[in-house]
Amino acid sequence: MNIQTGIYQHYKDDKYHLIGVAKHSETLEEFAVYKALYQNSVSQLWVRPTKLFTNKVEWQGKKMPHFKLLKPQQGGIAGLDYTGLTASFICHDGKGNFLFAKRSQKCRDEQGAWEFGGGQIEFGEDPAEAVMREVKEEFNVTCKHPQFLGHTNLIRKHEGKTTHWLAFSFLIKVNPKQVKNTEPKSIDELKWCKLTKLPYPLHGPTKIFIKKFKKELTTAK
Repeated sequence: MNIQTGIYQHYKDDKYHLIGVAKHSETLEEFAVYKALYQNSVSQLWVRPTKLFTNKVEWQGKKMPHFKLLKPQQGGIAGLDYTGLTASFICHDGKGNFLFAKRSQKCRDEQGAWEFGGGQIEFGEDPAEAVMREVKEEFNVTCKHPQFLGHTNLIRKHEGKTTHWLAFSFLIKVNPKQVKNTEPKSIDELKWCKLTKLPYPLHGPTKIFIKKFKKELTTAK
């Protein structure tokens, strides 16, 4: 069976990278081989019969795919096999307070660290459009005029491998009363902090953004 490799979402929301299809050496039964894109305490790598990967299930009164394709693989994984593009955002209230999100145990790395937020830029998407989409998805906030701060080249190590992302950062003023954690699977907690009293520990790229855009952040209104 041919199954498109790429990023899939389980019907209960967790995301996985389908690496490919393998055959049992004795029975020749086909199995989907996939990797969890969050920190899983049991295993990161999984297999299951392909018929249980492509089937449909009944969930909350609806029939839906067991695994739904979100993004076809195009020659590798963003950030690992080629440079990934991400829209990062720094939300503030105009009074010197900045919004931080605590990374959950299901995040790929630096679980428990505090970050501003961000997400991958989709194919054909403008960075400003991507950041507005991400802020809505993560914080339930609709923004219309994000202020572009600049781009940052992020080269780091993850599980012994070098990752490479190009981040487009935006400053966004939001109404704290509208802010909600709309991604509880990847965000444990939200917190407003001043730059003089930052949460600990900070996510690696967040440290870089604070240092690089310090002038813009301290004068944000």
